[in-house]
Amino acid sequence: MCLLIALLLGIAGLFGFAGISSEFASPPAVAIEVTAEAVQIATQAISCESVSEEQGIRNMLTLVGDTFESTGWTQEISNDATRTTGMWRASASGAVVYVEVLHYDCGISREQIKRNYDAAGFANIFSNYSSHSMTAQCAADGVRLFEFDAVFDGGDYHVLYWVKQPSPTRVAGIMMTFPASDQAQLAEYAGRLFPELPTCEAAAG
Repeated sequence: MCLLIALLLGIAGLFGFAGISSEFASPPAVAIEVTAEAVQIATQAISCESVSEEQGIRNMLTLVGDTFESTGWTQEISNDATRTTGMWRASASGAVVYVEVLHYDCGISREQIKRNYDAAGFANIFSNYSSHSMTAQCAADGVRLFEFDAVFDGGDYHVLYWVKQPSPTRVAGIMMTFPASDQAQLAEYAGRLFPELPTCEAAAG
């Protein structure tokens, strides 16, 4: 993907946003089972249909709305044949939000979605971190949330990763990474983005 070429590729590497289709040597990960709760939309498309680049970007931005329009966040967007991505960074806090909408113009099966977000998929996503450990997982209203503690460059982070299927031909992964010391801000933005599922603790309520 082309998030402002070298600069954004560097940032993507920093926070582990390598894309789930790449292959990396990765540390052992906890087995994660994604249940059918994560996919409540029919996953079979009758014909292969693509959308324009502009429409793909609009669809991706709909997932976040105006959550990151406040001062302090910068935005970068990219689109190609296989995915539409957005990255929001808050330099002051070290927070990063990465949205990746994968394109399956001919439809996608539930098994494919499970493979994307199983232990190997998350090992790939966190391939540039020193370590990552899943602390919780839960689901509500067709959205599944995975929570992780992770370490990068000696710093501790807490990561929320939502999986959502907005249409039969699109699957979105939304990764919100905040320093572990800034949990209040993480909770605030998670609540704006997914008020029905900001954290698994809130879901257990």
